[in-house]
Amino acid sequence: MEDKWVNRLLSWGHKYASLGGRIVLLNSVLNAIPIFYLSFLKIPAKVVKRVIQIQREFLWEGVRGGQKACWVNWRKVCQPRSKGGLGARDVKMVNLSLLAKWKWCLLQKNQPLWKRVLVDKYGDHVGGFTPGEGVRWPRFTSLWWRNLMSLEVDGGINWFTNTVRKKLGNGSNTRFWKDRWVGEMPLLQLFPRLFSISNQKEAKVRKLVMWQGGRWL
Repeated sequence: MEDKWVNRLLSWGHKYASLGGRIVLLNSVLNAIPIFYLSFLKIPAKVVKRVIQIQREFLWEGVRGGQKACWVNWRKVCQPRSKGGLGARDVKMVNLSLLAKWKWCLLQKNQPLWKRVLVDKYGDHVGGFTPGEGVRWPRFTSLWWRNLMSLEVDGGINWFTNTVRKKLGNGSNTRFWKDRWVGEMPLLQLFPRLFSISNQKEAKVRKLVMWQGGRWL
């Protein structure tokens, strides 16, 4: 990926572009090159640092380079123009967004071939949320799957699970104890003693609860 970036920059060696032009080239060309990789693998911190370095040098120094000062913090540069930034793409945020799309697809009702393969390989508890308590992925998990599951705790917070809300429906696809369907956390965390003595730890809501009079009983 880095080689492709460098080769593309070298191909612009005879061109001159203003700051505004370099922003356009940065977003429309340079940041489009790694999309395929960012869609499947979680980018390592070392690579993120190198990519940002290339972006920064191109933005402030141009193709020919030089020793120009970086006048604005890169986080500020990546903010939308409406918030005072220059609208440059944050490669790390793009990577997280593209991987989160896979997690979102896992929550949908449709069953494409790739999703059926995951269910057969890892079990029917495969989903876009954080694995429930007691779930241990086998040793033969792929790098892509480990990246997808570790995405949840990036930065120390379960941002995907805490943001997405699941519609209960008839309760046939929601686990009573291990899924978060009422309140802010799964019932196994709210009532650990009851969960420990339950002999229906994998039961679905539809099996244990009845909908009557506009509410669950």
